[in-house]
Amino acid sequence: MSNLIDYLKLSERKPNMKLNIYSMYDQAAQAYLPPVYLENDNVAKRAIQNAVNTQDHQFNQNPADYTLFHLGEWDDCTATITMLKTPNVLAKCNELLTITE
Repeated sequence: MSNLIDYLKLSERKPNMKLNIYSMYDQAAQAYLPPVYLENDNVAKRAIQNAVNTQDHQFNQNPADYTLFHLGEWDDCTATITMLKTPNVLAKCNELLTITE
């Protein structure tokens, strides 16, 4: 029964939703973190700013190591991912840090 309820909840979602794909680059690891899918650049920046200004978050511990990138777009109607030719830098965590010790 819960599978049917989950399906009905999903079917209520509006079709034709395109989400942007974002990832954080970790300079120390020289690798990108797993991607996240969000509505737009402002939502992505806000999420990262909230994380970098949370005392115990990894982005707060070493903010100079992390950079937010916009990588592309996910289309849920066609199941296609369109990547940007070059990842676009949106923000560096150390520039979003507003709290001090």
